[in-house]
Amino acid sequence: RTTTIISYGSTRTLADVIEQAERGVVVVAVKGLGSNPNSQGSGFFIDSIHVVTNRHVIEDGGFAEVQLKNGRSYRVEGIVAEDSGNDLVLLRIDIPRDAGHRALPLNTTEPRKGEEVYALGAPRGLDFSVSRGIVSAIREMSGMTTSWVIQTDAAISPGNSGGPLINANGEVVGVTSFMRTDGQNLGFAQRAWHVAALRAGGTQTLRQWQDGRLGEIYQTALAAYRAKRFDAAIPLLKRVVEIRPDHADAWFELGYALDKIGKPREAIAAVERHLRNGATGSSAASALFNIGIMHQKLGDPSRASRAFRAVLERDPDDTAALNNLGIHAMRANSWQDAVRYFSRLLQLQPGNSAVRKDLSTALSNIGVEELRAGRTWTAADRFQEALQVDIENNIARLNLGLVAHDLGRGGTVYQMYFELSARDSNLADKLRPFLP
Repeated sequence: RTTTIISYGSTRTLADVIEQAERGVVVVAVKGLGSNPNSQGSGFFIDSIHVVTNRHVIEDGGFAEVQLKNGRSYRVEGIVAEDSGNDLVLLRIDIPRDAGHRALPLNTTEPRKGEEVYALGAPRGLDFSVSRGIVSAIREMSGMTTSWVIQTDAAISPGNSGGPLINANGEVVGVTSFMRTDGQNLGFAQRAWHVAALRAGGTQTLRQWQDGRLGEIYQTALAAYRAKRFDAAIPLLKRVVEIRPDHADAWFELGYALDKIGKPREAIAAVERHLRNGATGSSAASALFNIGIMHQKLGDPSRASRAFRAVLERDPDDTAALNNLGIHAMRANSWQDAVRYFSRLLQLQPGNSAVRKDLSTALSNIGVEELRAGRTWTAADRFQEALQVDIENNIARLNLGLVAHDLGRGGTVYQMYFELSARDSNLADKLRPFLP
């Protein structure tokens, strides 16, 4: 049975109302920025050149256009007004006045519970669909909006966002904005008087708007990052790099934060993106050093060493990289490499007793390798160098005494024995049998 609507002294069917309303409805097609996919929502004209939609419909876009019911498409010039608290934006459209569209009238009077309403839009990409329902309630949704919203049982799906919720007279009473999926027929719309409150100002292109919005997100992320609230900073930083994949600083901070919460693999990937985005100088060196540390945590010393060597290519005097390379070399029994790294580090930090001790240990171990190879005189020189670097290296003292015995240098054997007697009696006992 055809529904007949009595309005302003004329008789119209529901089909007439919907047909007229659809001339003011648009599909909003959005081209995503960066890694964000293309998407679409809905909207409607409030005059000949301005379209209302939800803010979240265009928040990841760098370009958008609207499609009319007649199939024609027109470019979105930019945003002229915004109500972020109620998830609304007003778009300026590059469209001629005779394009076949019309403005939809607003009804800012609060609709009554039980009043019949119709949701127009593009649910799940099904362009220019209509669903029918009633006003279920006018209620406040805590945490979702700054004011009360219209609850309706009219079917609302992704793609409906930004479309009009109209009454039986074809007037917009709300903007369909979201639904709850933990129940049935739970759709919600912002009230029309929020739309009426939008005032067109200067036009910001979507890219300009995104830049401003991105700056706000990034500053919020930085505040959390600097306060070491990494769990709060990470999703914001991810949002920044989704919108702007070339944001080198955000990639670096994301990598650091991910590492701090125990996700080194993800952290490495983020810091590598920082490097690919053109990091140079100290920034690149710092990034490479962090990659090395994270590979260490993953138990991959080979990749860690490659990263630390890359640091030295940019800054040969990076003490942290030299120290880590020296330690890796010692663990791999690469004593010559250890001597090379620790020698340079000791030049830069002559007062560092830990480096002095490590260098002395490496020299002593080279002496042992020389001795095993039958190069006794060279071994003696290495043990002597080890003692010169660190007078506390009693193992080098013992080995020097043993080599001195093989070389027939009894005086040196006595000297090492007496020094060990004052320093380490157990080692002195090992040298005692070799006294002349």
